[in-house]
Amino acid sequence: MLQCDLKQIGRQLAQEATRQAASLHLDELTLTIFHHSMTREEAYFVAEMAREVGSEVAGKVLSLTFASSVISHNVCQFINNGLGFIADILNDVSVTSQTDSLSGCVRRAGEILRILTHLAQPLWAEASLLPLLEPATQDKFFNALCKKFGDIESILSTNETDSLDKSVHSTVTQAVIFLARLLQFNLGFRGAWTAEAKAASSELTSTIFKLAVVRIFPHIQ
Repeated sequence: MLQCDLKQIGRQLAQEATRQAASLHLDELTLTIFHHSMTREEAYFVAEMAREVGSEVAGKVLSLTFASSVISHNVCQFINNGLGFIADILNDVSVTSQTDSLSGCVRRAGEILRILTHLAQPLWAEASLLPLLEPATQDKFFNALCKKFGDIESILSTNETDSLDKSVHSTVTQAVIFLARLLQFNLGFRGAWTAEAKAASSELTSTIFKLAVVRIFPHIQ
């Protein structure tokens, strides 16, 4: 059923008269996909299905446009939707010394990142094929990421790292590593360095340095 929907949207995106409605339909469909918890295998299945039904649909995740063709606005929507959804997940979680919610956040956001990474992988070799991030989406994502890094550093700074339960320290460490992966993935796209992202980058760099050099990694045995 999902594959049929994607194929139909692909055909409609190719027609001027139906392009706008198809674009809205694809937004709704991608958000529905993101709202469901997925195993690694299911995430790869969705990614492969999107890739197979044509470059315009896959481009919502991939921004696939080869040869002399031009990357269209529709090509970028899926990746922007995915980053926006991850931002919502990060914003919905409060970081405390009770790390259950943090683990759930990493798991859910990780499911979305798996889809986006798997589909974007063919594009890393050619920068011009990478999607252009929407400024509003990028600011939302970058701010959510900065806040989560800051929240974790704040928790660790008010608790002696050596006194933290081993399982709590492990969860926090994995969360920081995951946030770093999110940052690396995000900065690989065109349009990542908005004015707001540039303004926040200095504090983010300082926070990451403190987490890496002072709070976490010196205590890993």
